[in-house]
Amino acid sequence: LAVVACKPQTAPSTANKPSTPAATADTGHAEQPAGPAQSDAATCPAADFNGFAEKFASSISVQAKYTHWPLESTSIDAAATPEPKPVTKQVSEQEMSYPLLMAFDRAKREGQSVEMTQDPPDGAQIHYTKPDTDYSIRYLFKRQGTCWQLVAIKDESL
Repeated sequence: LAVVACKPQTAPSTANKPSTPAATADTGHAEQPAGPAQSDAATCPAADFNGFAEKFASSISVQAKYTHWPLESTSIDAAATPEPKPVTKQVSEQEMSYPLLMAFDRAKREGQSVEMTQDPPDGAQIHYTKPDTDYSIRYLFKRQGTCWQLVAIKDESL
């Protein structure tokens, strides 16, 4: 898992571009209120998780607003001995690049499966996989007030 320091652009058309330095630009720190204030029902992108997830995946500005920083990031260290093991760290917004996850329609065009599930009482996840490969990334969300926030990314790919 490569982590590149970039910032979100305000143009929504960048949501479907790849997560590379060329796809994003340093536009300064995105303002995001702390805690439940940003989770007000009037400002939440959708009433249910599936609707929220669709908007989150397709909009960099929604990703910037509804991501909890520092973000927990887990990846597999394939070089670990005697066998690969997960490594978890806290990453700042400056260490990540947008989009944090691929838009659903693009993922499906690229042969990936996208599964959304809710984990009662206040959790949910989006799971991207690619058949016949070891590609598996989970995006974990927690309900904060009446809306959701991305709190962790678990890259289970080898």
